[in-house]
Amino acid sequence: MFLKSDVLERDDVFHGFFDKRGREAAYLEERKIPLYTLKQIHSPLCHAVEGHFDCVLQGDSLVTDLPGMALGVYTADCTPVLFTGEKRDGSPVIGAAHAGWRGAYSGILDNTIASLVWHGAKEDSIKAVLGPTIAQESYEVSQEFFDSFIAQSDANHLFFKSSKNEGHYMFDLPGYVIHRLMNCGVSEIGNVHMDTYTNEMDYNSYRRATHTNGEKGLRQTSVIYIESK
Repeated sequence: MFLKSDVLERDDVFHGFFDKRGREAAYLEERKIPLYTLKQIHSPLCHAVEGHFDCVLQGDSLVTDLPGMALGVYTADCTPVLFTGEKRDGSPVIGAAHAGWRGAYSGILDNTIASLVWHGAKEDSIKAVLGPTIAQESYEVSQEFFDSFIAQSDANHLFFKSSKNEGHYMFDLPGYVIHRLMNCGVSEIGNVHMDTYTNEMDYNSYRRATHTNGEKGLRQTSVIYIESK
């Protein structure tokens, strides 16, 4: 039904990377937990969830310290990243980020971590896990794409290798996401190591759909929430 990681394991926090079968709605409905999501726009914009809202917010991550409110992001090759942090009294703060290359490049992970800290999470307590995402072997990019990353930092050479097609490269999106998380001081980072492109049975992939003329709007959901007492 969903993948989990020991990195985020806490008795008072649930997290799960659901597959394309869409079972998260029934899972949450059974437990009477509302799901809060965003109109994702590949941005660095993070929102704090301070209470119930029914408007459509644009952005790419959510953070809360309130129990019983599930945070969700939708992905179909981009990297879903779920976060936990701990306040000084031991209570949790959580976050969920949609980190495609544009969002990761422009700071969505940095801003999510800053919001976790603003909500009281101790910086050295923050942990993150990457969910199913496109792997480097499946992600060919252009020379222009490569040049933009090298312009940001010469160290970004680490996340590219040559493609069999001249003037193209294979990009390591999860490696870049992990690099950005480490630069923000996150030392405990998990990864479920699931390639959305090659695992057609379990995951939707925008790039696979593009290559096969499949339906491009299908995604899977990643969810995290604090258990109500």
